[in-house]
Amino acid sequence: MFKRLIHYTLILACTTAVLASQTSLAQAEDRIASVLAKAVVVAVGGGHTCLLTTGGGMKCWGNNYSGILGDGTKVDKIIPVDVSGLTSGVSAIATGHLHTCAVTTGGGAKCWGTNTSRQLGDGTTYNKTTPVDVSGLTSGVSTIAAGTTHTCALVGHLGIE
Repeated sequence: MFKRLIHYTLILACTTAVLASQTSLAQAEDRIASVLAKAVVVAVGGGHTCLLTTGGGMKCWGNNYSGILGDGTKVDKIIPVDVSGLTSGVSAIATGHLHTCAVTTGGGAKCWGTNTSRQLGDGTTYNKTTPVDVSGLTSGVSTIAAGTTHTCALVGHLGIE
């Protein structure tokens, strides 16, 4: 319980700056704490935060530059929102500076957000506001990591892609 309280405090501190100008701090903290109580994993990006729920869904909130929250918009969110198409079936998540990724329970990799350096792995340089499949990684992915302008995935026994 004490560890979870520390995690809540750190995550609330990281997102408070984004939220403070848009709603009362108490309201934002209450709503985020409610969602965090159902979190298995939390990832913090350049100005956004995402979590994997106990039900295998993904939620994100914060700055939504280039659609990094994955809800189909570019509107900043002060309260966690569902990632389009990923309300269940997610096994791992990663947040980069301006992009976000997930691994599905089927082993597929999906990414969204800024794509100027092809970090989404879909063969384009177009930003995406909803998750897209990573080319060649529709199965066999066990985990994923997102950096500033790059993404890496661990694929079964084959190694890093």
